[in-house]
Amino acid sequence: MAKEDAQLLRAAGLDSNSSSTSSNSNNNTSHAISRNTTNTNTNKVTQGEDGPLLASTVMAEIAEFLKRFRPMICLAGFRCLGIARGNPDAWKTHVFVLRVDRIPNPSKTSRPWQRYQVVDAIAIPVAMLLEAQGDEFNEFLKQGEAYHKENVRVGCIGTIMTFINCDSAGQDLRLISWAGYGKDTWSQVGPAEEDWFLPLYNSVERISGRPEEKEESNVRRHFIEE
Repeated sequence: MAKEDAQLLRAAGLDSNSSSTSSNSNNNTSHAISRNTTNTNTNKVTQGEDGPLLASTVMAEIAEFLKRFRPMICLAGFRCLGIARGNPDAWKTHVFVLRVDRIPNPSKTSRPWQRYQVVDAIAIPVAMLLEAQGDEFNEFLKQGEAYHKENVRVGCIGTIMTFINCDSAGQDLRLISWAGYGKDTWSQVGPAEEDWFLPLYNSVERISGRPEEKEESNVRRHFIEE
């Protein structure tokens, strides 16, 4: 693997040395897979109400974040992969990776989904993830194939895999979601040059009660070629 590819995976929390807790969601159904985590980052640990934030708390809150913002996340993934701009098979070859952070000291009365902010998003080639994660990622591909077959039965033509990553509990945690789309889904997605990240970022901030909006996006939102 090229050095720049390895750096990219580490930045996204997807390198081969990291373990994760994952929850898979498709069509509003979910189940969780948990195992020990070896990759920790004590400098990033966010404090909860009663001490260091637990991984189980973060996973539960991110699941609520996905439920609340799922349509916006799906649209961002669709646009990030460039499916409507000449890359109709991108959902087969790339994964949409969204990184979120838990905001410091959220209000005790806030809802779980209000406690997270979108900080980065990128499309990463499936081949790169297979090389980095091997059998573990291959299992996710098999699950995605099964979900896609279900989605095809209801008229979908593609199923985007999304990783929502967060390290606010001091370890890389990952929630995995599959979203199907049809022939006419998001048929009007805006000009090719239009920024797809800002609408997602600003919508999450506004709905979460943080109305100050960004005017331009400088995240790594490019489409990575294999």
